[in-house]
Amino acid sequence: MTRRRGLAAQTVVLIVAGAGSQALYVVLVALVAGRAGPAAFGMAAGAMGVGGTLVGVVDYGFNAFSVRELAAGRISRQIYWNRLRVLFAVTIGVALVIVITGVAIGRSDLGLMAALVLLSRTAVNGVAVPLRAARRVVKVAVVFLLERLAALTLAMALLATSTVSAVTVLWWALAAGGLVAVTTGVFVGDPPRPRWMRTGLADPWRATGGYGRFSLAVSATSLDVTLLAATGGSTQAGIYSAVSRWTQPVQFFAQAYSSAAAPAIAQASSSRAAWDAVRRSLWLLGGAVVSCAALVALAPAAVSLVLGDTYRQSAGVLTVLAIGAAVVVVNQPLATFLQSRGHEKVVGTCTVGTVALQLAGVWLTAGARGAAWAYGVAQLALTALLGVYALRLVRRQRRAADGAPGAGVPEPALADVRGAGR
Repeated sequence: MTRRRGLAAQTVVLIVAGAGSQALYVVLVALVAGRAGPAAFGMAAGAMGVGGTLVGVVDYGFNAFSVRELAAGRISRQIYWNRLRVLFAVTIGVALVIVITGVAIGRSDLGLMAALVLLSRTAVNGVAVPLRAARRVVKVAVVFLLERLAALTLAMALLATSTVSAVTVLWWALAAGGLVAVTTGVFVGDPPRPRWMRTGLADPWRATGGYGRFSLAVSATSLDVTLLAATGGSTQAGIYSAVSRWTQPVQFFAQAYSSAAAPAIAQASSSRAAWDAVRRSLWLLGGAVVSCAALVALAPAAVSLVLGDTYRQSAGVLTVLAIGAAVVVVNQPLATFLQSRGHEKVVGTCTVGTVALQLAGVWLTAGARGAAWAYGVAQLALTALLGVYALRLVRRQRRAADGAPGAGVPEPALADVRGAGR
């Protein structure tokens, strides 16, 4: 009972913190966008998007892999912090290239914006890893909320008292927020005293390939609107993109649950023990599925009320997307379970394949409804692939428990990556 309350409470904390963080960010963006104007803010937003994309590229599964290995005790905090320093040194190099490129093309402000986003997100995510691995979700929430709160506070002060441009205020605010969050994360995380080790200078991405392929594939799904605009035209892209993010709150629920459950799954002595650690709290995901059902039922009225009759075709798109989001509520925790038990290569390969299927569907159908169906079919395919793989593991482990010869299933998280943490 205590375990169930613990995981449920952690999930709720992450959901509340995530919602609060997003709300603060929305206010910050609204203030800056209103002062800067569409053209200037559009360019700044594009630069921020580039920086955000590069965060995932540079990370390449490092954070998720490190959470698992720290939670399971296969790497020490000393090793982690040394690897993070190497990763951040590489990030600084990439940021310098971005700044130089911005200067070369005459847009130093945009280059600086992208570089700041890359540096701040990498640093903040990095200092949060040990806290996530230790299941200190309140401290994780404090780190991310303080980042947004510090950025918003500085932006409001500068916009009210200074004459600098709104875009300049934005990158100052982002830098300040990142600095506050990193300082807080280091303070509450109590890292070991800096001590450069031979292992610390090793490749930070060693053994992160499965997680890396998974994260890059997930990032690639953001190309759906771009592909649809190229093949179906701006009208179809507008119909689709107008509602394509409406299901994000539901997906965020599944992400919060997976983030809270991953360390507990990695710490378990076996997959069966890991299942026992999380199964009693799976009822939390029912709320997300119910939300998807409500969205399906209310799609026509909601689209008409929020967007007007011009976007009436978006109602059908939203219905399909909501069904797909309900499937995500199932496959994301399943993917997290398999990754945390050492099967991240299989999850990464399956995700790459299904994302390719989705993007190919968007390209071939060249319509808003077709893009929504491509998303739904891809999620169903991913669920089926991961489900079949998980069932095979369960059957093999049951045969092993019954003493069938050659039926044993090694625990990859215990057997294969132990050497990677040294």
